[in-house]
Amino acid sequence: MFHKQYRARRGQVPEIEGADGKYLCVVNVDGATLLVEERRIFEVPSAQQGNPGFPGQSNVWYPEAQGNNVEVQKFMRTLRKFMEEEEGGALPSDEPLGKKKVGGRASKPDSAHNTRVEGAAVDSATAYYEAQGYTVVSVEEDCLGWDLEARKGKSFLRIEVKGMSRDTLNFELTPNEYAKLKAFSGDYKVFAVLNALDDPTLFELTPANVEGQWFLVSKEEGVQIKLKEKIAAVAVDNGEKVITI
Repeated sequence: MFHKQYRARRGQVPEIEGADGKYLCVVNVDGATLLVEERRIFEVPSAQQGNPGFPGQSNVWYPEAQGNNVEVQKFMRTLRKFMEEEEGGALPSDEPLGKKKVGGRASKPDSAHNTRVEGAAVDSATAYYEAQGYTVVSVEEDCLGWDLEARKGKSFLRIEVKGMSRDTLNFELTPNEYAKLKAFSGDYKVFAVLNALDDPTLFELTPANVEGQWFLVSKEEGVQIKLKEKIAAVAVDNGEKVITI
């Protein structure tokens, strides 16, 4: 499952060494619940263990895409019930986490900041295409695999926006976004915005397939980015044996 605020994921708190300092994702304190230790593990069936329709090696899973799989539906009801029980307490206010970096303040992941960056990037992309005479419509809530649609006469563009707070061109494409990039490469754009909140630098990137390898290129800016794929697949034999590749 993906959400606009689920941008910062998998990292290490700088002040805490080892496994204790690792985190999977970042959430806002408001509305979050700190579970008691015995409630922090929720077992998820896996395809490797012979459960068709459940997650395999990929970290991304779309339960609604499993159709009428009774076991998946039952699992989702159990998961929702688990999430709604709210057994836990409020998160404590932020406190120093040991040693700080020398010469500066330790950085902390901020999902609200990431949301502002993404919003600013979408605004920049909208203004960019409107200045070229396009009519731009946001489809962010539709989960199509792109954020904006731009039309000008017979021209139609599908635009995926990537916002960054720094001047480094570094981002990820979700499985859905990557699939749509390949399927609609002729009218698909990845619009990257560096320093989105301060002095934005804009890159309009176009997909290109060179001998089976996908790139994002911008001839004007002299940019060519090689896309590194992360692929998982599930093979089903007679609906019984499930093999994850």
